[in-house]
Amino acid sequence: MIKNVRVKKLLTNTVFKLLSCLNYVIPKDDNLVLFYSNMGFRDNIEYLYDFTIKSGYNKKYRIIRSQNEAPPDVIPYNVRIERNARSVLSFLRAGHVFYCFGKLPIYPSKKQIVIQMWHGSPFKGMDKGVEITRTKKPYYTYYLAASDFFRPAIHKAYSCDDSHIAICGNPRNDVMYESFPLYNLAVQGKKKIIWMPTFRKSTKLGYADTRQKSIIPFYKNEELIELNEILGKLKVGLIVKIHPSQDLDLFENIQLSNINILSHQMFSENGYDLYRLLAQTDALITDYSSVFYDYMLLDRPIAFTMEDFEEYSMKRGFIIDNPEKVMAGHKIHNKEDLLSFLKDVSDGNDPWKEERNEINCIVNTYRDGQNRKRVLDISNITLS
Repeated sequence: MIKNVRVKKLLTNTVFKLLSCLNYVIPKDDNLVLFYSNMGFRDNIEYLYDFTIKSGYNKKYRIIRSQNEAPPDVIPYNVRIERNARSVLSFLRAGHVFYCFGKLPIYPSKKQIVIQMWHGSPFKGMDKGVEITRTKKPYYTYYLAASDFFRPAIHKAYSCDDSHIAICGNPRNDVMYESFPLYNLAVQGKKKIIWMPTFRKSTKLGYADTRQKSIIPFYKNEELIELNEILGKLKVGLIVKIHPSQDLDLFENIQLSNINILSHQMFSENGYDLYRLLAQTDALITDYSSVFYDYMLLDRPIAFTMEDFEEYSMKRGFIIDNPEKVMAGHKIHNKEDLLSFLKDVSDGNDPWKEERNEINCIVNTYRDGQNRKRVLDISNITLS
């Protein structure tokens, strides 16, 4: 991924402009599929790729997996691993291209289908790397949206009209509907809550969204023993998953009887899959991470920490109007609000269930665990 904005703009207006012209005339191979990700081969791109292999699509299609990290130990039949720079040439031949993180700034030919899945439904303000240029055509044939609710947000952030928006949920959500072995979550408690704060500070992405004081809102590291005792009495276990982009200068490897705080590296080393983990929990705490849209599919309690809502709104902000309208769950402003939510989860109380289900129907058109098959259908990829 090129981080220098001026270099990126120069290449886009010169080299990639020429490549776009070439792409219009170079013949396409309808049996060649490119999976491209420039920030780790993960999230929707990984889930969709895994599904194509598991379902045997690679027996019919030649598949290119484009990534900059080390390749997997086992490479399936008819699959080639390429670094992102080399995959430019593969793009020019591929009949089907899928993005999740980043893109190649090459306009698609009418003879290929290029799909931008992104990594979740929009909620926070768009990444700084996203150019809002309404006069240019999009770099994809379709942009996935989990429901019609997100069309205005996509129009706002991208240069596309309705013909370029395809309604389809996130492929990553499908595994939440499947059966799988349970993880050893290393916390005590009959009920398990996952806490997923979005990042506030990321040197890698150039963000300092608010003045973050601790990894867990409301609690300094030395106060976690107090929280752990409360969780023990309520018979609740708390798993805190740190965002992959979060700077870890405030992070400490803390594990108590009822609290387990995991950096992204620790999470990966444990072999956890995020969406399978979500399906094993009883409730979610987050703030402004779009993961709450995904969690609504499970129909379980959600709480939102709001301690820096005003500051966050003024800095990073939100891409949808009136964000609190879709935040169907407990609003946590202080320790007392947090303890109230923990007690509700412990007692099995779910006062937001009806409103949450109403919002779920608005933001998630499909709730059937078939998004991976659906996105392949959109790209006209079939086994027949």
